[in-house]
Amino acid sequence: MRSGDWAYLQNLNQPCRILEMEMLWGVTFYRVWLPVEDALYACGLLPVTEVNPDAGTGEYS
Repeated sequence: MRSGDWAYLQNLNQPCRILEMEMLWGVTFYRVWLPVEDALYACGLLPVTEVNPDAGTGEYS
């Protein structure tokens, strides 16, 4: 995954857009935007699933 990709935060049960990624001591940390809450969220070690934008309805594009 990279900045600009859509993903799904499994623990929050909502889609997110990856704004930036940072690798620190072998751990990837993400800063994401949650469109449902219109909020920014920083996370690391959380289950993030990549979303294929061509497979959906385009609802979040």
